[in-house]
Amino acid sequence: MSREEKYASKLDGSSSKARADSYGKRQKRNFAAALTDQVEAETFVKSIGVPALLRHYYCTFAKQTLAAIRLRPGGAALSDVTARAELWSGRGLDTAKLEAIMAHYGLTIAGFTLDFSLLDGDDLLV
Repeated sequence: MSREEKYASKLDGSSSKARADSYGKRQKRNFAAALTDQVEAETFVKSIGVPALLRHYYCTFAKQTLAAIRLRPGGAALSDVTARAELWSGRGLDTAKLEAIMAHYGLTIAGFTLDFSLLDGDDLLV
């Protein structure tokens, strides 16, 4: 297609309409998926017994958790969500409920123990 033909088709509006239609279909599909995720998050937050006044904050954490999983797979998502859980916990939300939301999306904070057997007495700070 020559430059003149491309310019004429843009003036005609047929190519613009086709592009806008495909964008509109994609946008509707993405909105439907996001709406489904949001409704599912709100339903889960209600099911763990969050008071109505605090429900918005827990839903925000659930949406942040879902976004972190989508954007940063693996350990990066876990560290990001853990930091956000600490943030929301510092703001007064219940840690057990935040961990329940994390577990709902497949993220758990594994407990660990420190092994001091390889250190001698000089290595320990008192």
